[in-house]
Amino acid sequence: EGTYAPCGDFTGSQTISSDVVTVEVPITEPITIGDGTSTYYYYPINMFYHYSVTQQLYTPEEIGSACTINSVSFYYDYSSSFSCSGVQMYLKHVNKTAFDNNTDMVQVYPSEKVWEGTLSASAAGWVTITLDEPFEYDGTSNLLLCMYDPTSGYHGSSYKFRTTTTDYYSGIHWYSDSYTPDINDLTSYSGNKSYTQYRANTRFGVTGTITTTTFDGTATGNEVEYQWKVDNEPIAGANSESYTITGAEMEALSPSLHTYTRW
Repeated sequence: EGTYAPCGDFTGSQTISSDVVTVEVPITEPITIGDGTSTYYYYPINMFYHYSVTQQLYTPEEIGSACTINSVSFYYDYSSSFSCSGVQMYLKHVNKTAFDNNTDMVQVYPSEKVWEGTLSASAAGWVTITLDEPFEYDGTSNLLLCMYDPTSGYHGSSYKFRTTTTDYYSGIHWYSDSYTPDINDLTSYSGNKSYTQYRANTRFGVTGTITTTTFDGTATGNEVEYQWKVDNEPIAGANSESYTITGAEMEALSPSLHTYTRW
């Protein structure tokens, strides 16, 4: 029994002959959630009002597994540039599966702030925010992403981001030209409030080994006949007691759970 974690350009191999071996595969690509093309100015911050606070929910099924979130990106869908200073981002684990109404904003705290700075873009495309504090996602909780814009000034209703519809209320946004939300006491806010069955297309830049591959072998009868399978599909020519995983095979594994079984 052993654990092997390939990383970078893995070119070696690992021969498996014991009953149970675990192989961990590193994440090499960002996690993109949402591919819709409808555009709104409500998320990630309200581009048409002076002040706003927004929250969006993501499920563990969408994120995949435990990982370190190092950056967050949103898809800007307008040709003109913009720059918004003093914007803040908060990330936190929550049990909440949907926003129940337009007042159902989750209180966030200073310790949950992962970034503060200028949100800007020079053209359409992914706008990436590199976090000041990487966030350790636990792999089982829903993830809440909160964006806070307390700085006076706005750009206009044409400055929009791409969004994707969900079958539950995955977004909530409060906005005003007169009332600045108090991020430390959201219950005190008296401006406009709304919640939506869509959220911004989001891309998480992550690191970590999120895939575990398990090999399990059994034998019965007087003569042992082996057949190795991957995800219950036979591997051609893999009929020996042991099986060698090549570097190319390890690199080709996608970031999801794969089970190798010796029959």
